[in-house]
Amino acid sequence: MASKSPLPTQASDFPRWYGEVVRRAELAEHSLVRGAMVIKPRGYAIWEAIQRALDDRIKATGHENLYFPLLVPMSVLEQEGDLVEGFAPEVAVVTHAGGGELEEPLAIRPTSEAVIWAVYTHSSVSPPGPLRVHTRSPAVAGGTAGVGTLPWGPGEAGKITRRT
Repeated sequence: MASKSPLPTQASDFPRWYGEVVRRAELAEHSLVRGAMVIKPRGYAIWEAIQRALDDRIKATGHENLYFPLLVPMSVLEQEGDLVEGFAPEVAVVTHAGGGELEEPLAIRPTSEAVIWAVYTHSSVSPPGPLRVHTRSPAVAGGTAGVGTLPWGPGEAGKITRRT
């Protein structure tokens, strides 16, 4: 359905322009959760094309894809302060599941350096040199964002190095 109101310009109000383009093209819409989006089929097709193109480029740099859980034990999340300078956790926390309280709260943290290092700590094989990994995760806004954003971008491909 075409909108009769004029489209804002990129130069005058980029966030509003972007949101209107996404809405009018029916790429995504706001969900029932504040700060979260529902990606519609047309928008998801674009996301898949971006993923394919980026995957080729990422692998060409020697990175490997890894996928980690969305939920991280709070005790592991607290270790990130030792790994990442200036780390300040701003996460949603799950305290109950299956009708009862969890033994340890779980942080919703789609990327966690501490979890990545825990995998290699428990592995019988250590990486030979810098660990070159790419992780792609869902966007989680925690309900504090005024307007949701689309999780479309190159992810974070780069070297992860342990801080000592």
